[in-house]
Amino acid sequence: MLTLLIFSACKKDKTKSNADLLIGRWSVEKVVYRDYENGVEVDNDEYLNPPLNWEFRGDGTATVSFEGGDEPVKWVVDNNMLRLTRENSYQLDFKINTITRNKLEVIIETINSVSEGVMIRQTVEFALKR
Repeated sequence: MLTLLIFSACKKDKTKSNADLLIGRWSVEKVVYRDYENGVEVDNDEYLNPPLNWEFRGDGTATVSFEGGDEPVKWVVDNNMLRLTRENSYQLDFKINTITRNKLEVIIETINSVSEGVMIRQTVEFALKR
């Protein structure tokens, strides 16, 4: 019994945090823009293998490719949220749907408003691989 207790107490935690898993270079495999009205999807545009890359460094900085090209950002992960802060202090908050050693899926809600009694919501989903 004592031997079991000693070995279980010395067992190292091999589970990596979301921040640890994020560090490295990622290629965007797919971007999906979705439009919703009153909670119902009304449109989506899917782009496969766009020439976009995201690279996260251990010092909290990253280079992220968006439609306008590469952009330096600061990043932080809190639970299942990834916050990117642009140079102009504008923040982008992504929900992490999936993160493994080789797969990253994040989603951001870009617009949430009401127009003529219709709740309008837009999201952008990114699927990335290492």
